[in-house]
Amino acid sequence: KIDACNIEATDGTGLNIQNSEGIIVQNGIIVQNGIVIQNGIIVQNGIVIQNGIIVQNGILREGVDENPPISFGFLVKNCKNVTVDDATFNNKGINENNSNSYSFVVADSESVAISNSSFNGDEKQNTTAIYASGAELEIKDSNIEKFTTDGLIARNESAVTVSGGKISSINSVRGAVYVNKANIALNSGLEITDSVSSDAMGGRGIVLVEGSEINAENITVKNSKSSGILFDKSFGNIKTATVTANKYTGLWIQNSNGDTAKNITVEDSDIAENTATGIFMIDSSKITVKSTKISTSLVKEWNEQQIGDGLVFLGNALQNTENALVLDSIEFIDNGRAGAIFDAQGNSETEITGLSLTNVSATGTVTDKKYGIIIQNGKKPEGLGIKDNDFQQNDDAFSGTLEIFDSTQNIAN
Repeated sequence: KIDACNIEATDGTGLNIQNSEGIIVQNGIIVQNGIVIQNGIIVQNGIVIQNGIIVQNGILREGVDENPPISFGFLVKNCKNVTVDDATFNNKGINENNSNSYSFVVADSESVAISNSSFNGDEKQNTTAIYASGAELEIKDSNIEKFTTDGLIARNESAVTVSGGKISSINSVRGAVYVNKANIALNSGLEITDSVSSDAMGGRGIVLVEGSEINAENITVKNSKSSGILFDKSFGNIKTATVTANKYTGLWIQNSNGDTAKNITVEDSDIAENTATGIFMIDSSKITVKSTKISTSLVKEWNEQQIGDGLVFLGNALQNTENALVLDSIEFIDNGRAGAIFDAQGNSETEITGLSLTNVSATGTVTDKKYGIIIQNGKKPEGLGIKDNDFQQNDDAFSGTLEIFDSTQNIAN
């Protein structure tokens, strides 16, 4: 247990705990004659040697899957029952071979908990707040801000829970939260905001790749330079979320073809004021959106057209996959161009069997040159459950196709 302490990362190791259970560190670690011997950990002249892993000047040479090697302020490896409470981590970065500097690394450990803590990055250095690899980690009521690589990374079958707190001003080519082959739960009012990047598509809020799963409830993702939440070959549930004012779609779902066991559900959420599209889906299936309001998508110029749609689905799964997309009790309100566009990637006679709409409405205060529900490159099914459509006349008169995004995003590993 680390209680009420300040840990400031320098070129050396802030604190290293390995192969231990139920450790309590309070009022510092005793150093005598320059040598620390604590539960089998030997620290001498800034060098930590533990089970063949050498840490020198805070640079981890072996044991965590990063190349070039990393520095860290706090390393927990092969441990159980480690608690950090009311701590402050100030990460000033390092200057060795453009290495990344991590405030908190937890690897191959169980029951690690961080609460009521602050992680502060250096905007001029390569810094990441928290890295979890093969770890069980809970983060509660903590704030992460101004890091320049990622805010939180979860990899290698980690199970991470983040409750409350705020992740803000992360400058990342990937996202403020990056999940790769891991599970993450986000809840209790967590806010992820103001993600930025100099990369054209970087600065996302949450990125899930390679079979990752998310369970998110009562969270806010806003003001991302790019997409608010991105799924790539990943799955999970988003419930009672607010996804707003993101500059390149609210949710982006790609390459995520689910089944009865793994799929994507968005429920009881508010998707508003996102640029280009509220929810965009490409080459994906088994997606359900229900009891959700998708509104006021802002227009963006794309291939010499103005796009600004509530929801877009692009994929031939609409032709041949049962329940490829299910919309139930959805309100499309005042979106910049269209409420929803479904593109089956066929022709005007291609049958669409994978689309289910129930109690769907498209409304707006301005209807001129706007659309409600457009089906293109496919034959409109009979009996779609459209409750209200203020744009029905425009929809009926429309022929041809509307320009939409047509390729997936590249995600840095």
